[in-house]
Amino acid sequence: MDSSCRSERRTACRLSATCSASARPDEVRARVAAIAEADGRLETKIMLPQDPAQAGADQAQSYNEMLRGYRVEAVRQTGSKELRAEPVAAQCNIGRIGMVKARWNPALIDELGSFLISIV
Repeated sequence: MDSSCRSERRTACRLSATCSASARPDEVRARVAAIAEADGRLETKIMLPQDPAQAGADQAQSYNEMLRGYRVEAVRQTGSKELRAEPVAAQCNIGRIGMVKARWNPALIDELGSFLISIV
Protein backbone atom coordinates (compact mmCIF):
# COMPACT_ATOMS: atom_id res chain seq x y z
CA MET A 1 0.00 0.00 0.00
CA ASP A 2 1.50 3.36 -0.96
CA SER A 3 1.76 6.19 1.55
CA SER A 4 -1.15 8.20 0.09
CA CYS A 5 -3.53 5.26 0.57
CA ARG A 6 -2.23 4.68 4.07
CA SER A 7 -2.57 8.39 4.86
CA GLU A 8 -6.12 8.52 3.49
CA ARG A 9 -7.13 5.49 5.52
CA ARG A 10 -5.59 6.91 8.71
CA THR A 11 -7.26 10.27 8.20
CA ALA A 12 -10.63 8.61 7.66
CA CYS A 13 -10.13 6.52 10.81
CA ARG A 14 -9.00 9.54 12.78
CA LEU A 15 -12.17 11.42 11.85
CA SER A 16 -14.32 8.37 12.45
CA ALA A 17 -12.79 7.77 15.87
CA THR A 18 -13.48 11.31 16.98
CA CYS A 19 -16.80 12.01 15.24
CA SER A 20 -18.82 8.81 15.27
CA ALA A 21 -21.54 8.95 17.91
CA SER A 22 -22.54 5.35 17.17
CA ALA A 23 -19.14 3.76 17.83
CA ARG A 24 -18.82 1.76 21.05
CA PRO A 25 -16.11 2.91 23.49
CA ASP A 26 -14.02 -0.22 22.83
CA GLU A 27 -14.20 0.45 19.07
CA VAL A 28 -13.08 4.06 19.56
CA ARG A 29 -10.19 2.96 21.79
CA ALA A 30 -9.11 0.34 19.25
CA ARG A 31 -9.14 2.96 16.47
CA VAL A 32 -7.20 5.46 18.59
CA ALA A 33 -4.60 2.78 19.42
CA ALA A 34 -4.30 1.74 15.75
CA ILE A 35 -3.88 5.34 14.60
CA ALA A 36 -1.29 6.01 17.31
CA GLU A 37 0.65 2.92 16.23
CA ALA A 38 0.51 3.95 12.56
CA ASP A 39 1.64 7.51 13.38
CA GLY A 40 4.57 6.39 15.52
CA ARG A 41 5.58 6.99 19.11
CA LEU A 42 7.61 10.17 18.64
CA GLU A 43 6.49 11.54 15.28
CA THR A 44 3.01 12.73 16.27
CA LYS A 45 1.66 14.35 19.42
CA ILE A 46 -1.75 12.95 20.35
CA MET A 47 -4.16 15.62 21.57
CA LEU A 48 -7.24 14.40 23.43
CA PRO A 49 -10.23 16.49 24.51
CA GLN A 50 -10.88 16.34 28.25
CA ASP A 51 -14.34 17.09 29.60
CA PRO A 52 -14.19 19.41 32.60
CA ALA A 53 -15.98 17.03 35.03
CA GLN A 54 -14.40 14.18 37.03
CA ALA A 55 -15.37 11.65 34.35
CA GLY A 56 -13.24 13.61 31.87
CA ALA A 57 -10.22 13.43 34.17
CA ASP A 58 -10.73 9.69 34.59
CA GLN A 59 -11.06 9.18 30.83
CA ALA A 60 -7.92 11.25 30.15
CA GLN A 61 -5.96 9.19 32.68
CA SER A 62 -7.27 5.99 31.11
CA TYR A 63 -6.18 7.09 27.61
CA ASN A 64 -2.78 8.20 28.94
CA GLU A 65 -2.29 4.73 30.41
CA MET A 66 -3.46 3.03 27.20
CA LEU A 67 -1.09 5.21 25.14
CA ARG A 68 1.91 4.94 27.47
CA GLY A 69 5.08 5.61 25.48
CA TYR A 70 3.36 8.03 23.09
CA ARG A 71 3.37 11.83 23.31
CA VAL A 72 -0.13 12.48 24.71
CA GLU A 73 -1.78 15.63 26.02
CA ALA A 74 -5.34 15.92 27.31
CA VAL A 75 -6.74 19.42 26.81
CA ARG A 76 -9.55 20.56 29.10
CA GLN A 77 -12.54 21.71 27.04
CA THR A 78 -14.11 25.07 27.81
CA GLY A 79 -16.95 26.90 26.11
CA SER A 80 -19.67 25.48 23.90
CA LYS A 81 -18.94 23.20 20.94
CA GLU A 82 -20.05 26.01 18.64
CA LEU A 83 -17.57 28.42 20.21
CA ARG A 84 -14.73 25.88 20.00
CA ALA A 85 -15.64 25.18 16.34
CA GLU A 86 -15.52 28.85 15.26
CA PRO A 87 -11.87 28.90 14.13
CA VAL A 88 -12.15 25.82 11.93
CA ALA A 89 -15.60 26.84 10.65
CA ALA A 90 -14.24 30.24 9.62
CA GLN A 91 -11.31 28.63 7.79
CA CYS A 92 -13.61 26.10 6.14
CA ASN A 93 -15.97 28.81 4.94
CA ILE A 94 -13.12 30.60 3.13
CA GLY A 95 -11.69 27.40 1.64
CA ARG A 96 -8.56 27.13 3.76
CA ILE A 97 -9.02 23.57 5.08
CA GLY A 98 -6.78 20.95 3.47
CA MET A 99 -7.49 17.23 3.60
CA VAL A 100 -6.79 14.01 1.79
CA LYS A 101 -9.18 13.67 -1.15
CA ALA A 102 -11.89 11.15 -0.27
CA ARG A 103 -15.60 10.62 -0.84
CA TRP A 104 -16.43 11.84 2.69
CA ASN A 105 -14.92 15.32 2.05
CA PRO A 106 -18.15 17.11 1.00
CA ALA A 107 -20.05 15.85 4.06
CA LEU A 108 -17.24 16.92 6.39
CA ILE A 109 -16.89 20.35 4.76
CA ASP A 110 -20.68 20.87 5.04
CA GLU A 111 -20.56 19.89 8.72
CA LEU A 112 -17.57 22.12 9.50
CA GLY A 113 -19.00 25.07 7.62
CA SER A 114 -22.44 24.78 9.23
CA PHE A 115 -21.40 26.05 12.67
CA LEU A 116 -22.73 29.53 13.26
CA ILE A 117 -19.96 32.06 13.64
CA SER A 118 -20.83 34.58 16.32
CA ILE A 119 -20.12 38.27 15.86
CA VAL A 120 -17.93 39.55 18.65
